Amino acid sequence: MSQQNSKAVQLQFDKGYIQQTDLLSEQLKIQQSRQNYLQAAYNLFSSIITVKTDKDSKAYMPIFSYHFPILAAMSEENSNP
Repeated sequence: MSQQNSKAVQLQFDKGYIQQTDLLSEQLKIQQSRQNYLQAAYNLFSSIITVKTDKDSKAYMPIFSYHFPILAAMSEENSNP
């Protein structure tokens, strides 16, 4: 979606509908959105790894399973050989 937004903003600039400052501002917003998305994904996977590697991970499971029920179920399946 951000790729489509980027192309749309560039097209608006190319056609003269917006100024260069507006183009740069929109590109910065798109870049920040991408960065926020990647940071959220990193935080999620980092939390999953922490929960899986923590020996007392059962203490965290109620909170984890409430917020991420599908991932919690997958984690339980993988922990039962």
